[in-house]
Amino acid sequence: MTKVEAILPTLATREDLAREIVAVRVEMHQGFAAVHRELHKELHALTWRLIGTMVSVGAALVAATHFVAKLA
Repeated sequence: MTKVEAILPTLATREDLAREIVAVRVEMHQGFAAVHRELHKELHALTWRLIGTMVSVGAALVAATHFVAKLA
């Protein structure tokens, strides 16, 4: 019985576990929010890079078509 009585004060109560679960959930939510913000920032940058590339390629194709049409 002395072993059990020695261990009892170190065991967590339901309230302790509830507080720990809340702390873990808050930490996970903050981590997910940081990943979410970074993902959106990178997707925004990639979108504008893609738009710029498409505009440049389109302009180059128009110029090439104009040049070929003038030579013909």
